[in-house]
Amino acid sequence: MALLVPLALGLAPADGLKGVFAGTVWTGEGSVRAKAAVLLEGSRIRGIEEGAVPREEPGFRTWPGGFVTPGLIDAHAHLGARADLAEDTLSTTPEARAMDVFEPSHRDFARAARAGVTAALLSPRDDNFVGGIAALVRTAGPAAGRVVRDEALLKASFGAVARAGEREATSQQGAVAALRRAIRRGKEEGGSRAIARAARGELAWLAHAGAPEEIFAADRFAREFGLRLHLVHAPLAGEAAARLKEGGIGVVCGPFDASTPLRSLRSPAALAGAGVPIAFCTDGPAHEPEALRLSAALAVRAGLDPERALRALTVDAAALLGAADRMGSLEPGRDADLVVWSGNPLDLGTRPLAVIVGGEIVWEEGARKPRRPGEPVAPEVRP
Repeated sequence: MALLVPLALGLAPADGLKGVFAGTVWTGEGSVRAKAAVLLEGSRIRGIEEGAVPREEPGFRTWPGGFVTPGLIDAHAHLGARADLAEDTLSTTPEARAMDVFEPSHRDFARAARAGVTAALLSPRDDNFVGGIAALVRTAGPAAGRVVRDEALLKASFGAVARAGEREATSQQGAVAALRRAIRRGKEEGGSRAIARAARGELAWLAHAGAPEEIFAADRFAREFGLRLHLVHAPLAGEAAARLKEGGIGVVCGPFDASTPLRSLRSPAALAGAGVPIAFCTDGPAHEPEALRLSAALAVRAGLDPERALRALTVDAAALLGAADRMGSLEPGRDADLVVWSGNPLDLGTRPLAVIVGGEIVWEEGARKPRRPGEPVAPEVRP
């Protein structure tokens, strides 16, 4: 049985990739298909053919034991530009744009692609009360299609790092007061366009929070001004899950590793159980791209349902970042960003076999691909 829809744009050339056959296909929408083919038309997904037979014809690739998923999404990173994603002398820089320091050819992106991460939120760091506008970008593929959303979220920080030094302010109450002033100024004529958009709900906030009091401060701030706001990091957010659900706040969890306390590892399960949207992040390059799967796997061991973990790496991350209409699932019409794995990606012994972005294989185990001008190709990068 095939689920197909006609696409008006982007028909694949005769020698392009037309389909991927694998032993298992996980669609991102709770459906697992055995012995299925993901059919492509140019840069988008045409449909999924169930009970498919491998095709020995041009444009079709076969991985009989492969496990296909949508490409993974890193929901908070600083790839290729960590030093340039914070302002040291100002506490509030709402008009700063991560897009202005996006370097598609940086090896951070190639490394992420090799790990099965096909998209990442390029975000300002946590050092400023209002750090600027984050961009959602692809980690590989033709340069013209790398930017998914140039204005995805407005970054804020309720963390201690934003209160460090001699800038305004140096206390938690002073920090919240500074954010209130920023909102009010943004609403005035001549104020910040970015804050004005966020205050109207046109642009969601992504707020760093660490300690419980910072989580509650962010929640109160969102309620006071009626903001669309999500948290990032917030290791103990699960203990406030009911309140966050009530406020419509999602959480980008992680990054986690072997040293992460069990109390924090249990947070994603508590959030998901309460109906709070979750995603995972690496803060890359501070952590390797493999930390994305590791974070999800550790959360599963601490009680998170495996299906919710896979969704948090793909379709739920896309929704939280405002791009569910473009990526995160293998539904017809979505961008053809997918990964062929050697097994279930939540098994840390699993490895990527092939990574496809925009309908093109950008990395394949054991293969080398010539690099286009200005385009990073993951196999050329060595740790």
